[in-house]
Amino acid sequence: MLQMQTCRRESAPVDRKPSTTKSFPEHHDSDEETRREKIGSIVVFVRIFHVCRICLAEEDAENLISPCECRGTQAVVHVSCLNHWFEVMNTTACQVCKTEYTMERKGFKNWREWSWPKPLSESWEDELDFRCAFLWFIFATRMLFMFLVRGRIETLEKVSDVLGEGKLYAFWWTSFGLNMVYYLSILYLVIDNWITANSAYSWKDRRERTSR
Repeated sequence: MLQMQTCRRESAPVDRKPSTTKSFPEHHDSDEETRREKIGSIVVFVRIFHVCRICLAEEDAENLISPCECRGTQAVVHVSCLNHWFEVMNTTACQVCKTEYTMERKGFKNWREWSWPKPLSESWEDELDFRCAFLWFIFATRMLFMFLVRGRIETLEKVSDVLGEGKLYAFWWTSFGLNMVYYLSILYLVIDNWITANSAYSWKDRRERTSR
């Protein structure tokens, strides 16, 4: 056996390089590079993926914005989720940090997405004011039409024929003027809320300010 081994060693070419001298370092380097790639991928996963604080869905950081001063798990949100929250709550301030959102109006939404005018709140007083404001608007429109078509004098005569020329006549015109001021303010607020609810907005990402 010893002779055969020596013969084999002698028969081998002299200039042949042993294959075992570099195999282990190369294999070790590839394992180390693979390990580094895995560690790098874990770090990238933690940095990029966040959770929307409204729908709690994991999302890439590029698809989320930070509209207020909240940090941590409350920092980022989907634009669509923020739009829905704005339509429901009808406020432009964060309920957590109380920061006012910075938003720019981009015109109206698609007309198919428009909603009907709504009362200022769900209280019965605002519900009653909402209905009375529209009824008064119909009545005031009719009075304005009479002023334009028949003239001021004939319109006043029509009212005096019904109410007379006494205190009731003066009280009626006084109440008409007060109701006009009150219900026009209600209609203004209702229309303003309707325009706000049916407008398209772009929300300012506060991360853009901090990165500059």
